[in-house]
Amino acid sequence: MRLPASLRHALAALLGMACCAPLPVLAQEAYLRDSQGKLVRSSSFGNTQIGSLCWRGGAWTPAQAIRECEMDVGLPESPPPPPAKRAEAPSRARETMVQEYPWPVTLDRRMYFDNGTIALTPPTRATLDELLDKMRFLAIRTVLVIGHADKSGNSAANHALSMRRAQAVKAYLVAHGIAPDLVHVEGKGDTQPIADDSTPEGRAKNRYVDLEVAGTSK
Repeated sequence: MRLPASLRHALAALLGMACCAPLPVLAQEAYLRDSQGKLVRSSSFGNTQIGSLCWRGGAWTPAQAIRECEMDVGLPESPPPPPAKRAEAPSRARETMVQEYPWPVTLDRRMYFDNGTIALTPPTRATLDELLDKMRFLAIRTVLVIGHADKSGNSAANHALSMRRAQAVKAYLVAHGIAPDLVHVEGKGDTQPIADDSTPEGRAKNRYVDLEVAGTSK
């Protein structure tokens, strides 16, 4: 029995499509790929390789496994995200930089004198030595020395005495390395008492020199 021409043409077309369907490429590769270069999935040809989702080729080794095809090869998991960075304490370099930045510094001291003299007492020398040790770490702008006296004598004599006391302190500083032009002296006489001048104790406190150092750290 001869089929109608239209049916014969339809069957020929179907057979042509079947012969041209993509078939697996059996090259020596880790995984089989079809003629279009796509991986051949295990469901396509009843793959019996347990744990594989793709058809393995003859050259397959565990080292060539890819995640989309394997379940049991033990591929490394994706690395976890890096932990959030913790705030770091300031480094030593930063601390040093902050400490080295110059800042203004003021040092002040008060020293006392015996009655009617300009001699530096041992406590006064000790105070000046302690101050000189600190001044080594400063860029000095100015040193102000102000002398005072009690009311034991007349005002003119007390003013001269207070100035000489300030000059005695300046001489000690200059002898220990302080530039003379940085040290300024004044004498206030008996005009600025800090205690009751009617008592011996009060007069002893009024025989004093105030010293102030202004500079910056270095």
